[in-house]
Order: sequence, then C-alpha cells, then structure tokens
Amino acid sequence: MKTNRARHGVKVLMLLFVLSVTVPMRAHLGNEGSIEGTVIDVSGGVIPGVMLYVKNASTSDTFNTTTNELGMFRFPVLPLGRYELVAEHPGFASLIQKNVVVNTGAEINLTLTLHLATGTETVVVRDETPLLESTRSQVSTTVGAGSVANLPLNGRNFLGLVFLTPGVTPGVTPAASGVSLSFGGQRGMYSLLLDGADNNQTFNGGLLGGLPGSDRYQLSQEAVREFQVNTNAYSAELGRAGAGVVSVITKSGTNEFHGSLFWYFRDRALNATGLIQKNIGEPKEPLHVHQFGGSVGGPIRKSKLFFFANYDGQRRKEFNVTFLNLPSGFSLSSDTVVAAFQQRALDYLMPRAASWVRGFDQDVCLAKMDWHITPAHRLSWRWNRQRFGGPNLEQSGVQHSLEHTGDSEINSDVFAVSLTSNLSNRMVNVGRFSYLRNNEPGRSNSPNPEANIFEGSQLVLTIGRAFLSPRENAIRRGEWSDTLSLSRGSHAVKIGANVLVDRIMFLSAVNFSGSYRFNSLESFGRSLAGTPVPLIGERYTQAFSGDGMPGLSVHPNVAEFAGFVQDEWRARPSLTLNLGLRYDIQIMAKAKVKNPSPALAAAGLDTSFVPLDNNNFAPRLGFAWTALRSKSLVVRGGYGLFYARTTAGLAARAHFLNGLTVQTRTFTGGTPSAALIPAYPNTLCGPPDSSRVPPSCPAPAAGTDIIMPFDTHYTQPFGP
Repeated sequence: MKTNRARHGVKVLMLLFVLSVTVPMRAHLGNEGSIEGTVIDVSGGVIPGVMLYVKNASTSDTFNTTTNELGMFRFPVLPLGRYELVAEHPGFASLIQKNVVVNTGAEINLTLTLHLATGTETVVVRDETPLLESTRSQVSTTVGAGSVANLPLNGRNFLGLVFLTPGVTPGVTPAASGVSLSFGGQRGMYSLLLDGADNNQTFNGGLLGGLPGSDRYQLSQEAVREFQVNTNAYSAELGRAGAGVVSVITKSGTNEFHGSLFWYFRDRALNATGLIQKNIGEPKEPLHVHQFGGSVGGPIRKSKLFFFANYDGQRRKEFNVTFLNLPSGFSLSSDTVVAAFQQRALDYLMPRAASWVRGFDQDVCLAKMDWHITPAHRLSWRWNRQRFGGPNLEQSGVQHSLEHTGDSEINSDVFAVSLTSNLSNRMVNVGRFSYLRNNEPGRSNSPNPEANIFEGSQLVLTIGRAFLSPRENAIRRGEWSDTLSLSRGSHAVKIGANVLVDRIMFLSAVNFSGSYRFNSLESFGRSLAGTPVPLIGERYTQAFSGDGMPGLSVHPNVAEFAGFVQDEWRARPSLTLNLGLRYDIQIMAKAKVKNPSPALAAAGLDTSFVPLDNNNFAPRLGFAWTALRSKSLVVRGGYGLFYARTTAGLAARAHFLNGLTVQTRTFTGGTPSAALIPAYPNTLCGPPDSSRVPPSCPAPAAGTDIIMPFDTHYTQPFGP
C-alpha cells in the first residue's frame, strides 16, 4: 500500500530592514487611504483645536476633524481621489492645501504651518503630495491609474502589471490557466483582495478567474482604477497570505460623465506566412483576435449617487499544431507480421494527428454604484460577472490530438457591498459583505481511454480522453468583515474581524476512463487488433468508484475566521511604531469515509482525520524612522508571522484518496498483472460508452491503492 503524507507547513520568521529614499511607494491596506499630520505655528509649537476639512474634487465628498491636544489630526478612512485640505483656527490665517492625492492604502503624513492673521487672510499651498511616506513600515508598491490605463499588455490582463513590483516574479512552474506568482521566492502563498473582499480561488489556489499571463480574467483592465502590491511586513489587517497581498480597486463614478471605447484586432490576414508553412506548402496558421468593450460612469444625482459600468469581450482563435512525431528515418519493419501491426497503428493515428483550433471566448461585465447617504455614511455595491468558454482548451500541445482535449469554462458572479460610517471625527467603521459563485467545468471530446504511443522512446502522439477529464470545481462563498478605526492622542488603532465560508464541490473522473502507455507502434497495433502483448515498461491504469458511480464528487468545505488589532503609534515626530496581532483559524470539513485497514491503523494513519491548527497567532511589528535633518531619508524595519491557507484541492485528496472512495489499479507489462490489460480502446469495464459517461464497474481485487491522508502533525503553512 503506497502512502503519501501531506507535508507540514514551512515555518519562517521574518525580520526585515529597508532603507528608503524618495520612491513613490504606498502603504498598508485595501481600498481606502488616509491623511494625517500635525498643525504647528511658525515657532514650531503645536496648535490644538484646529478645524480641518478635506473635499474630494471628483465627488464633492467632505470630511472634517480637529487637532487633538498634541496638535495631531487624522482622516483614517478616505476614498481614493484628489483632495483639497483646509485648516482654520481663530487668530490664524486659513490654510488651503491643494492636490493631496490619496492612492490605494496611502498613508499621507503632512505638517501644516499656520501663520498669525493680521486680517482676513488665506494661505494657499499647491505642493504635490509627498512621495515619501514617513510613517509607513510596510514594503508595498502601488500601480496607479496612469500605469493601468497606458502601459501595454498583451491580452489586457491587468494582473500582468503585478510584475512591475520589485521581488515579484513569474513562478517556476506555469499554471494551466496562466503564470503563478512568486513573492521573494515564495510561490503560491499570496492573496488577492478586490475592493477589500477576498477574491481567491480557494480550491486550486491563486486568483479567481485567471492568473497573470492568462487570457482569462475576471475583471477588465478598463474597470481597474489602481492596485497595491504588499510584499513584506504588511499590517495585521492583511492576512491569509504568507508571501504577499494584491489589493485591487475598481473605478467609481464621479460628478462628471466619463466613458471609453476600445477594440483590439489581430488577424491572419495581417500576418506573414511562416517559414515552415512556406517550405511545406501549407497556408498560414489561423489567428483571429478581437478584444472590445467600453466603460461609462457619472452621476445619477450630483454629489450624492454615482454609477459606473463596464463590458469587456474577447473572441480569439489559435492554431494548435499537431503531427505524427515519428523518429527520423523511421520505416516499417522488414518482418511482415510486425509491419502489419505498425501499419494498423499508423492508419489509426494519422487521421488523429491533424492540427486543430482552440478558442478563447470571454465576456466580462461590471456594474457599480456609490451612494453618499449622508455626509457620515457611504454605501457602495458592486456586481461583476465572468463567462469564459475555451473550446478545445483543456489540453493543448504539439503531440495532443483533438480528441485528447475538450472545452474549458469559467462562470463566476460576485456581489459585494460595503458601508463606511464616520461615527465621529475620530472613529470610522467599515463593514463589508460579499457573495461569490464560481464554476469551472472541463469537458472531453472523446469517450475513449487515453493512450500515449511511443516509438524509439519518442512520443508519437497522445490520443483519447485526457486522464483528468471530465472535471469540475464549484465554489459558493459568503464573506463578512468589519473594521473599526479609532484615533486617540498619538495612537491610530484598528480593530477588525472577518468570517469567510466556502461551500465547495469537486467532481473528478481522474483515470476512470483508463490510460494506456504503448512503447511501440507494433504494440499499439496488436492492441487495436484485439491481441495485446504488453511489453516491459508498458502499463494500463484505471480508477474505480467504491460507490459504483461514474466518477467521484466530494465537498471539501471550508470556514475561516480571523481577528486583528493594529496600533500605529507616533512615538516621536520622527518615529512611528506599528504594532499588531492577528489570529487566523481555518476549519476544514471532515472526510466522510474512514478506511478500517489494520495496516493503516498500525501505521497511525486515519483517512478521515482533518487537522485543526488553532494556535495561529501572528504578531506584527514595524517601525519607520525619519532622519531629523533629512526629509528624503526613512529607515524602515519589520518583523512578523504570516499564515497562508490550505487549499481545498489539497484537502479534497483526503476525501477520496482513502483506498475505498476511489480505487486505482495499475497493470504493467512483464508482470502477472499484464494479463488483465484490455485491448484498446476497451477498459476493464468494457467498450467506451458513446454517451461519454465515464465507465463504472467493481475494481479487481488485486492491486495497489493510493492513500493520501493528512499527517496528524500537519500545520498551516506560513512564511515571509
């Protein structure tokens, strides 16, 4: 009995020091920013009781506060935009500072100087927003609206811009739907927030709807305002990621109507004929690419109710080159019997070695409304929808036949709503709720078993149904979070909680239709003739359902809970300390089947066991120190623990790889089990079903099962 144990999470402590110069990096959280600072007089003394107002230039949103006894003020939660700041106090000239730009997670620190008034005076300051954030200890980068709108992207998947961030690179292993992300060498342990809500594909890991470098995406580039990439030392408010967090903000309407239209077109008529096609006299490869859409936003009621809508369509066809990959100089055997079997194999394979076309068809929509109910309460809701159809996209490659592929789909809908309430000028609460529905089915073009045919140790062609087809994973998610921001003296405190519940269905028929390996055309021809003679090194694998079903369906549901407290303490004008503590717990559904095997019990393995790692306390500590005589030099440092989630795809293995739910049998040439290998295209259950339903029959008694339970000492992964 072969046993594969789940690996322990890697435990890494992170200690980081960064020397910063004037670089436009931004700070910590989600889809808002903040403005803070100190008001002083010309002698350097602090001024308490100063009235301050900020006004959003696009929406006329106005927020107010007063300086405390230390002369400090904070606007802890501000929507993104360009602001005008006004400071007023009796006996002093009013100060107006224009062009204060708040980006994603920005933490802008200002020092305002008021002059004594000799009459009715106003001082207007038109300085640009400081590029250097002197109170930020996090390592993060913001990709602004200008970059999102203007930088070229092949395929227009905005996530490709993530690679502009230092330390973020493509993963070593390309994913099936794009390119995985690596943060400082850590691959896979990252998270994506969309307007502050979790937007991760928790079954396979990665981002919902597609990955960087993919033609699949859930959100149009036209709907993205900007995004922030946190790569290290981020605050306790951000979690469920051991390596990095990407926070994306969608566009909103303003007091002015704005819109856009786009169409990107590529076609074979515009391309030259390739050299290979010229040499062999074939026409140009088909290539048709259309990406089109637009957006519009504006006021429904000025300064009160705004809307934004976007549509993005994609129609794309590409050529998948397939040919019979015979060894150089191959010829039929001089033995007429062997040659007859070789020819039989070639006659079967040649029609299946034709090149074919794969497609990328996608429609993405977004609708968003922002309602300023009162000056103290703002309600925002968003709905976005993705429909992706990939004809013949399940498997692709030079040696893959058309019948070895199938249609690949992504169907997702997300509804999110948030309410921001200014409870006082020193207390702001942000509540969020989101609901997500995501289905990713993969279909098959053939009911026949998979077969990999070799000649001279060289793969000639892969035919039949892919071993993993058909398959589907579906997620239904509800998420609630609430964050309270408090300002008191030199402390800015945030307290928050988050609850996420995923209901997951995983449908799989891996190897249920059978998978062959033939080491020669002769061997494949003999099997086609109904007289298989399996050679050493050849094999046949088939999976069987313990429930007698044509495949398996499991539900690796997950519930996640988190809480945090974060304090930004201005210990001195030149020193800011960020202190935080976060707690995460992930509760995974227990497998329904326990294998009663005495051998497993003796090895201490329980196939129904699911770990509960409930001591995941993650402290965070950061500091930012500004050199007193230099406003362009900041020293930052940080320490923290950062927990990542266990993907439901990993947990699902414990639900069906228990030796009972799925029983996999492998028969190899040169062994007694070779006598059970059927003749292609049959399976051990008989001829393929023309309806393409995977075969279902009892498993042979003899065989070796794959067992993959959780290790009893398994812990959640976490790292830098």
